[in-house]
Amino acid sequence: MNMFQKLSRWAADKSDIFVRGGVAREEEPVYEAEQVQADGYETSDTVRREMMDPFGDGDRKYGGRQPYRSRADIEAEAMQKAAERQYAQQQEQYAQQQEQPDIYEQAEMEADRLQRVLDLEDWQVFYVDSTLKHDFPAMMAEYEQLRNAKVGNTSMYQDVRDKWLDQIDATYKRIFTEEHWA
Repeated sequence: MNMFQKLSRWAADKSDIFVRGGVAREEEPVYEAEQVQADGYETSDTVRREMMDPFGDGDRKYGGRQPYRSRADIEAEAMQKAAERQYAQQQEQYAQQQEQPDIYEQAEMEADRLQRVLDLEDWQVFYVDSTLKHDFPAMMAEYEQLRNAKVGNTSMYQDVRDKWLDQIDATYKRIFTEEHWA
């Protein structure tokens, strides 16, 4: 072996140790090349070595390496992910809105339920429906004002609910007969 081959082997061993985290590799066998006379040229001793992929997993795309991504690419990818999340949230909110009937439908359903349970007359159902269609949105508007003011005290929400339910009850007393209240 000449000096260049010895130096190359020593450097390869040290780089293998560095890449593998300080673990010395097993000694590879050295194959002596046959001295071949071909057109006056002789081959010297060669060391057969396998190529080593320091990043591992050479079967994957880019041979296990991460391709360069510019800041603009990273920001565009982040914006796309944020837009996808926002779209998913909007779809979820839309689905929830579709599941729950709106305030006016709730008022109609409650008026129909009271008509069935109490056997109300048509004019009573009309007044119950009108009252609920006015008071439910007003109650929800007050809830929204508290929510926008970021009020965290639940007793304030309960006070709003109690105020509107008391008003609805007072209206029911004027609409219903004594038999309905009993």
